[in-house]
Amino acid sequence: RAGTPASFRGSPLARISEHVHRAMREAFATPGAEYALLLEDDLRAAGDFFDVFSAGVALLRRDATLWCASAWNDNAGPASRNYAWRRDALRRTAYFPGLGWMTSKKRWEALFSETWSAAPTTGWDHWLRANTGGRECVFPELPRVRHAATDGSTNVRGNEADALEKFAFAGDGGGSVSTFRLEGFDAEELRRTVSVLPRVSLDAARGLSGNDSAGLLVARLPEDHPTLARALDLWHTEPRGYDRHGVLALRRAGGAA
Repeated sequence: RAGTPASFRGSPLARISEHVHRAMREAFATPGAEYALLLEDDLRAAGDFFDVFSAGVALLRRDATLWCASAWNDNAGPASRNYAWRRDALRRTAYFPGLGWMTSKKRWEALFSETWSAAPTTGWDHWLRANTGGRECVFPELPRVRHAATDGSTNVRGNEADALEKFAFAGDGGGSVSTFRLEGFDAEELRRTVSVLPRVSLDAARGLSGNDSAGLLVARLPEDHPTLARALDLWHTEPRGYDRHGVLALRRAGGAA
């Protein structure tokens, strides 16, 4: 792979990118290593953190459309909202979640090892998201990591750090999960489901509760996202968590999906 250009070398983004690439390369150089899990040192892991990745290994082995498993849900929202996230449910996303993630040696070598960007000027994770070959990641509805630091090269600070500290989190209790359910739709099932769901406006969606019928909300323009994010506690900067069909599954207090 190409070397880092002098104009970018030494910057925080360059150092982090090289660190991630070297960590993964050395992990897979270990004899017998088929999978590697990267957990940043500013993350606190839940008590059943490794259960998610045990399930992830089984899914990656049998599903060629997946390339990673992650411990993070970008749209989990504040723990105080008491959203009905299920501890044993996994979802698919076309948007790499990061924040505690695993991939296989096979996927790493096919997708990233030799093509890793020499100058990912907006971050290694942004470059990676654009180079997954259309594959998806699996992640738990209830996050298995929590952000726990505000110092470092590119860590979040201020209001965003405070918000992440309050995110839903599986915590240390609750025991282990023996069987995870991978939720989602295939194309035909999605077509049938969407055809019978009532459409709701953004204003109507603000008041959805667990006793309401399921609804489909369509953000028609990219600039609608900030309003949508405020109404539904989604990640605020850009759409995240959608699968390759463009579906984002949410759960709300009382079980509304």
